[in-house]
Order: sequence, then structure tokens, then C-alpha cells
Amino acid sequence: MNKHELAEELRRKQLSKAEEAVREFNKNSRRQMTIPQFRNAVTSCSDEEIILSYITCSSCGALILSYDVDVDALARSSNSADEWLDKTYKAALKHRGTHVKL
Repeated sequence: MNKHELAEELRRKQLSKAEEAVREFNKNSRRQMTIPQFRNAVTSCSDEEIILSYITCSSCGALILSYDVDVDALARSSNSADEWLDKTYKAALKHRGTHVKL
């Protein structure tokens, strides 16, 4: 698969979980979001933005993978977004080990 195909699958995954995502967001935020707002946010993301949302560490903001090299190679060697996510998860675990525990 190429990056565009990957981004489309990732969008579909996010949109299929819109109700759950909005419920979680609203539970943990003073700002409230509606399902249509969530869907609009997801569909208005560029391919790069949607992929970056999966490879950016939520704790430190660092990229877990190189967008230009790693994402492209993993996308080409994956048959689905789920397969790509499994491979990305391994990189995330490795990255998480770099965080300093205080």
C-alpha cells in the first residue's frame, strides 16, 4: 500500500470510532466536541497529518518513526492499516523505553 491508501484506511478507522472518541474526549476535556465536529476534523486532515497523528508520541511530541523513510517503507510492506499499526506499535514500545522515569 502507498501513503495515500494508508491515510484513507486510518481515516476510516477513526471515523468508525467517532462516537467512542468524542465520548472519551468530552470526558477528559472542558471543551466539548460533537460527533460532526470530530468527523469534520478527521476528514479535513491531509494524508500527512493523519499519518503523523499515529507516529507522534503523545507524551513528548517526538516522532516515533521518520515520516519520509520509515512510514513509506512500512506502508509498502503492509497489506492493511492494521498490519501497519502493528509494526508501528513495536516502534512506539521502543520509543517509550527512551522516556526518563522520575
